[in-house]
Amino acid sequence: MKRCKLCGQYFVLVDKQYLTEYNKVYSRRYRAAGKFEDKIDGKDLTKEQFKEWSAKSSQARRDYVEGKISGEEMLMRVRVD
Repeated sequence: MKRCKLCGQYFVLVDKQYLTEYNKVYSRRYRAAGKFEDKIDGKDLTKEQFKEWSAKSSQARRDYVEGKISGEEMLMRVRVD
């Protein structure tokens, strides 16, 4: 959260939230990289899964930056549960 110097209201920085989601998903990929195929659990991501997520989330971020979608919509698209 950040406070506006002009109006004093608080707002959420969407790009920092995007980076948080990216780091979370990347850590799942990194964690799975050193495991044998039969040891990968439900939270880990394979290389292919990460590539697919990365392409979709990059497109969502581009759409947000271009003003095509809201910040909330972008975050909904990039979140992985």
